[in-house]
Amino acid sequence: MNNRGAYKKKERNLRNLKARYALLDEGLKSPEAIKKSIAKTLCGQRMFCSLALPNTDIEPISLNTFKALARELYSSEAEANGDGFAYMDAMRGRLNRLVEVIPSGRSVKAKAERSEQESNAAAARLDAVELQNVLRSKAYLDIFSKIEKLVKGGEIEDQTKLRLLKLLSDHHAIYGHLFNPSVATVSDGGAVLVHLPLRGVP
Repeated sequence: MNNRGAYKKKERNLRNLKARYALLDEGLKSPEAIKKSIAKTLCGQRMFCSLALPNTDIEPISLNTFKALARELYSSEAEANGDGFAYMDAMRGRLNRLVEVIPSGRSVKAKAERSEQESNAAAARLDAVELQNVLRSKAYLDIFSKIEKLVKGGEIEDQTKLRLLKLLSDHHAIYGHLFNPSVATVSDGGAVLVHLPLRGVP
């Protein structure tokens, strides 16, 4: 019974070591995927041995057992130089150095991709605003020209005509520069760069 219990315990520890090896191997390939709870255990041998991940084969293990089984499992690896524990410990050290330079668990590549996405989103928003301003300016020019045409058509009383002409003249004096190509800028609200002459306005 004792032998059977010892055998089961070793099998569990072997699965533990293999799962830890897989964690280190995948982590070295994608360090940005390492969670903070795991990253903080990479700073030392005993801390790494204390790591436990629910629903996995990784559970706390003694450092001596870790050393013995790592040498048993991985000493034949090409980069192990005959010492499986030193090999796995070197993997832990490399991964620890990688996650230390990843802010909030994100890699430099991920940060660059996020920055590019944000820039593209900002550019898209700017394009949408500019398009909206173009459409708004066209609508403004349409109503402005129609009022001007109505004033000059002779279909309204002179007093009303003069008041409308004064209103259009004042409005053009205040806002006409927004449609002047020589002075309109982005800060002007993105209006269409069209000059608005008021022909015949006194």
